[in-house]
Amino acid sequence: MKTIERILLQIGVILAFAAAGEWIAAILPVAVPPSIVAMALLLLLLFCGALRLERVEDTADFFLKNMGFFFIPVNVSIMKSYRLISDNLFKFLFLIVVTTLITFAATGWTVQAVMRLQNRTQKEEGQ
Repeated sequence: MKTIERILLQIGVILAFAAAGEWIAAILPVAVPPSIVAMALLLLLLFCGALRLERVEDTADFFLKNMGFFFIPVNVSIMKSYRLISDNLFKFLFLIVVTTLITFAATGWTVQAVMRLQNRTQKEEGQ
C-alpha cells in the first residue's frame, strides 16, 4: 500500500474511533468526554488484538510528535478569556501547580511499580 493511502486509512480509523467515542458518550448515563471514550475504546481493541498497531501507528506518531500544535487554539481561547479569569488568576495558578505535582508523583509511583513488576517477572522467568 502506498504511503499516502496508508496514512489516509489510518486517519480514517482514528476518525472512526472519534465518531464512536462521540456516539458512546452521548448514550452513557454519566458525562464522559467523547475523546476519553474513544481513547479507551482504541486502547481496549489494541490490547485485545482486535486492532493491530500498524493500523494507526504512523498517524498516531505524527500526532504525538506535533502535540504542541494542537494546544494553540486552547491557549488562544484562554488568552481571549483573560478578563474573565483574571480575578481568580492566583487560584488557577495554585491549582495548576498542585495538579502538576500530583501528576508528577502519580507518574513516578506508576513507573516504579511497573519497574518492580517487570523485575519480579524477570526473576520468576529466570528461575
